[in-house]
Amino acid sequence: LEPIREENDSITRLMGYCLEITEREKAEKKRRLLEQQLQEAQKMQAVAVLAGGVAHDFNNLLTIIGGHAAMINAGPGKSDAVSRSSVEILKAQERAASLTRQLLTLGRRQPAKTQVIDLCQVVQEIEEMMRRLVGPEIDYKEDLSTEECRVLADPGQMEQVLMNLVVNARDAMPSGGSLLVSCARREYESASSVGGSPIDAGSYVLLSVRDTGVGLDEETRPRIFEPFFTTKGLEQGTGLGLSTIHGIVEEHGGRILVESEPGRGSCFSILLPSSQEPPVLMPTPEPTEKVQGGDETILLVDDDQPIRVLVKSTLEALGYRVLAAKDGVEALRLAAESVHPIHLLLTDVIMPRMGGRALTTALSECFPDARVVFMTGYADSPDWKPSVPMLAKPFKSSELAALLRQTLDAVASPPLA
Repeated sequence: LEPIREENDSITRLMGYCLEITEREKAEKKRRLLEQQLQEAQKMQAVAVLAGGVAHDFNNLLTIIGGHAAMINAGPGKSDAVSRSSVEILKAQERAASLTRQLLTLGRRQPAKTQVIDLCQVVQEIEEMMRRLVGPEIDYKEDLSTEECRVLADPGQMEQVLMNLVVNARDAMPSGGSLLVSCARREYESASSVGGSPIDAGSYVLLSVRDTGVGLDEETRPRIFEPFFTTKGLEQGTGLGLSTIHGIVEEHGGRILVESEPGRGSCFSILLPSSQEPPVLMPTPEPTEKVQGGDETILLVDDDQPIRVLVKSTLEALGYRVLAAKDGVEALRLAAESVHPIHLLLTDVIMPRMGGRALTTALSECFPDARVVFMTGYADSPDWKPSVPMLAKPFKSSELAALLRQTLDAVASPPLA
């Protein structure tokens, strides 16, 4: 305000200014939100680069560890102690592989394989496993809708979401408690805001995990989806569980809602768009017979020497004739010198000097009828094409043997050319 004085210096009026800043405040709020989103995107990009770089070498190591542990476990004359140790090594390998998948999912480097599924059925299929996870001290219950809760999603990633939420709930109740998993459809007739997140009108499926644990305070709640942030001890948590869940849900076009108070438990809810398409019926697997080997010649190519040794030993034990090379250049030389035709090329995708794709093209000139199987430690190999079987590291010896036999026997299996 500014006083207006008369000639006698008396103040008779006040002049003031009023500035409308509503739009400026809205713009500033939007700018802060965009900056926050940019920072999160940059953080996720850094995690993606880290995950992609680590995954290849880590998966190679896990393949070696798991392969040799399986050979020890299957070997004759081993003691009970050796058998137990090898089993524990294999379990650790599975957990480490799961951790790698979480990193890749978190960094959006693990592509989703979506199909129409009934989310209630997914919950039912892993109910026994979840009961074992929480233990007898926790009262585990389910409240599932009687109508189908169909969504377009990756069933494996949905299981991962549910398992991570259940494990978090269990860890929040060290002295026991109750845990409720529910799944039902929700209809929104108009655009709404649920838990502060805007959603469009339509049909959704709501999957919730509610516990009676310690809960989260106001300072912790905003950080729970940050990569590597954890409230657990060093030996209990990696800080990737909720970050992975957030990445999966966002990739599926959904929302994750959190209700929690200290001492009053937590409720994590996943809201996914409902699908009107019929769910995909997964065929019941036939009882598997013992995988048979063969006497064909296989050209094995991998730049990791321990991997070559392990896979070569595995294939030779199955009766195959194996030529092993460290890269594409050496593989072409071995193929040219071989007195036997090459029936199948088993090659790593990314290698120095010559990668797997270039090798298949060059080898097809001499052996156009040979089959090819790629193996890789990367989640999204640029050299892979859908018509070529891909074996992702780490893999089991049984998976390797089954895929090779299937590829060699398949009439319609694509040759190199």
